[in-house]
Formats: sequence, C-alpha cells, structure tokens
Amino acid sequence: MNLRNIDLNLLTIFEAIMAERSITRAAARLNMTQPALSNALSRLRALVNDPLFVRQGNEIAPTARARAMDVPVRQALRLARYAFHERHPFDPGEMMRKFSLSLGDFGETLYLPRIMPRLRSEAAAASVVLKQPSDETIIPDLKKERLDLAWLAVPPEDRSVCNEALLHDEFVCITAAGTRAEGTLDEAGFFDLSHARLAARHAPGFVAEHTFRRQRRVAAEVDTLHAMAFLVASSDLAGCMPRMLAERYAALLDLRLHEMPFAVPPAFVHQAWPAVHDEDPAHIWLRTLIREAVTRG
Repeated sequence: MNLRNIDLNLLTIFEAIMAERSITRAAARLNMTQPALSNALSRLRALVNDPLFVRQGNEIAPTARARAMDVPVRQALRLARYAFHERHPFDPGEMMRKFSLSLGDFGETLYLPRIMPRLRSEAAAASVVLKQPSDETIIPDLKKERLDLAWLAVPPEDRSVCNEALLHDEFVCITAAGTRAEGTLDEAGFFDLSHARLAARHAPGFVAEHTFRRQRRVAAEVDTLHAMAFLVASSDLAGCMPRMLAERYAALLDLRLHEMPFAVPPAFVHQAWPAVHDEDPAHIWLRTLIREAVTRG
C-alpha cells in the first residue's frame, strides 16, 4: 500500500474509536460531528477492506483486523507526535500527570510509602491513583491505557503489554496467636487447618492450589492479603502470603509466622505497562523510581 494514498487523520480517528468503543464518544473526543467521523470511518474501512468495528449491544467491538492494527497505529501516532513536539530534556519537576497504578497489597503496603516521598520531592505536581481491577479487566485496562502500571503475579502474554521481573519472596503460613498451630507447623498440621485463600489470580501473593501437595481445606476466599491478615488474626484460620508482607502484618496484629512445611514456588512480582508507553520519558521515570525503591530493600 502506498502511504501517499493514506490520510493520516484516519489513524487518529481509528485510535479514538478503539479507545471509546463508540462513534458518539469518539466524535466528541476529536471535536468532530458524528456524520463527519462516520464518513471518515467508511473511508478507512474501504482502505483496509475490513469493517473494523461491528455493533455489539450498546457499543461497537473491533474486528480481528482492528485489534491487530491497534498497537502499531498507536505506536505510529506516538512517534509522530513526539517527532513534531518541541523536544527538551525531561524534567519531572515540570510534569503535571496523574498515574493510574495497580500495585496490590504488596506494593501499596511495602513500597508505596518509599515511592511517594521521592515522587513528591521530584515531581510535586504529579499524583497517583490506586486501583484494584479484577482478573478479567487488568490486562485490558493496561492495553487501553486505563492503567499506567500494574504489579502482577505472572507476566502477561499479550505483546501490547510490556513487563519486567521486579522481585520475588518466599511464602510463609500465618495463624493467630493462641491457636492450635502454635510452634512448628508440620505438613499434617498445615492441611489439618482451615485456610483463607486469595482469590485474585493476578495479585502478587497469589498461590495456586496445584502448588500444594494436596488440596487445602478452604473456609474463606478474600480479594486482598490485607483482608486475609485481619481475618486470620481474628479466627482459627490459616493463610499463606509472602514473608515480607507477613512480617509487616505480624508487627501490627497478633500473628504467628510458620515456615512452609514443604516446597512452594516463591511469590513473583512482575511490573507491567502499556507497550505504547515503553519509551515515554515520564513513564520511564516512574518505572525507574519504583524499581529503585524496590532495589533499596
């Protein structure tokens, strides 16, 4: 296809429709009339010989061709905007940006208190919004840039999401003081207890049942390790969580930590972000700030 035959404005229209999933909202986003945007979409459909978007309930859904075009188009537009933008050295002190983060209990409890002072010092006009997306929405939220960065238990397979291994920690078992699990906990004692289990598979600190030698007796499922810690502290239930987080909760609650009586793979934390932000100076600065906070231990 000859690029001279392509109106590059069609790419911004495609980007807006992909983001909004609505002709009405995309037109408002681009300050266009709906007929003008529909006409442009018709031209784009003819250009690629594909409908690109089809009606699905109250929204429009992208076709396979549109999904394949999504990341390359956004990357091309980002590079074009960068090329025509007046360039100057990145200064976080001039940044007025709100970062949307999903760090889970691990990041919010252990590392956000280290991150925020430096963020406030170096980028006082920047801010963060903490979110807790579900297993079903976290990767789509990253792909659609509704999340700037997320901590995940396993790396994403989608190529439109970048990631790096950030840290790992061993699991321990936690119980309340005064329960029958006082002292050393052997394998039989571990499986004799009733457990609280983390339900969110994407969350750092999630441990899959197949990693245990046999199935636990699960009495409760919780969305966060924070909820697990408080539930265990006030009941006869046990729970499994990364050691560093368990030690923090043990300092606040009357909890006992037990070594796992059998081998369990460690808890991994993978830092993930939209591929379109991979070379964004502000995003690189944020990832570096977080990485250094973790590295400092």
